[in-house]
Amino acid sequence: MGPKRDQAIDLAEDLATEHEARIEEIAAQAAERISRGQHWLDWLAIGEGLVVGRQRAMRRSGTNRPDGSAYNRSFGNWMDEHKWARDLDKATRNHAMWCADHRAEIEYWRKTLASNIRANLNHPTSIKRRYESAHKVDKDESEKVHTESKAQQLERRCAELEDQLAEALKKNADLQKELDRREAEAKDRRRARGAKRA
Repeated sequence: MGPKRDQAIDLAEDLATEHEARIEEIAAQAAERISRGQHWLDWLAIGEGLVVGRQRAMRRSGTNRPDGSAYNRSFGNWMDEHKWARDLDKATRNHAMWCADHRAEIEYWRKTLASNIRANLNHPTSIKRRYESAHKVDKDESEKVHTESKAQQLERRCAELEDQLAEALKKNADLQKELDRREAEAKDRRRARGAKRA
């Protein structure tokens, strides 16, 4: 890396907000509570803390996607700085980040569950599996409908564009006729003026 890139990375790190540090602190506290007994909100806090780590690792590695050797090395370094993150296995980390990324949908879905099921459904892996299982049929059907409606949308858009093109061509022809008429009138006026002068 060149000196300008190092300066840019340092600047990005300096711009890391106190808010991010607070999220990491909350995640560490949640990890401690979870070690004594799992709780959904604590897992969400951990997921959000891991998302902050993912964002920092992407900034440090100069990428906009969380993959590649530079990102992996940077995320590993971040986890070394945050023991609570390193203590989690890879699947749990990934599922916790997935839960944080899909929090709104999960929270809405959890409200539809019976309270005894909701009380026992806390771990990110369990949440992800149960959520995906509950939405598998919906997802397959919605993709089918989405594909069909997309084709219909494209057909409708093509028809609209064809209509617009026909309208534009007609308008262009009308304008051309008007232009020809005005040019003919101007030519007639010039001839009339020429005849008066002679």
